[in-house]
Amino acid sequence: MMAATQEMAKYVRKHCPDDWDNITRAHNGDPIEPLQCNEMGGFSCAHLMLSVDLTNASHFDKKDPSWSLAVWVERFPGAASNWYFVLPDVVFEGKMGVLVQLFHGAVISWQGSEIRHCTSMTKTGERPNS
Repeated sequence: MMAATQEMAKYVRKHCPDDWDNITRAHNGDPIEPLQCNEMGGFSCAHLMLSVDLTNASHFDKKDPSWSLAVWVERFPGAASNWYFVLPDVVFEGKMGVLVQLFHGAVISWQGSEIRHCTSMTKTGERPNS
């Protein structure tokens, strides 16, 4: 968990500096309790959560004062299919709902406390934990 946290922090500082600044400003001096392991199907450490084969119902991150930033990865890149990040309330070109097709290495940031979102994956591939 510590290695994943350190690598994610390096990546976000380098490639998403505005998100890094937002997250660190929002949480500075206001530590939050990590989620229990079973709440998101993975592990959490401070402001980083790791999940395996996460799919969830649409929701808001009500207790998160910062932007959300997620990196989707697969243990076996290319194994998952029909994998989407869903923004059900966002209107684009006059249509309700936005689907962002996910892939190994996809990075998305959004205001999770204000934008309802979820992840949908119907096929993880033949190998477990893709």
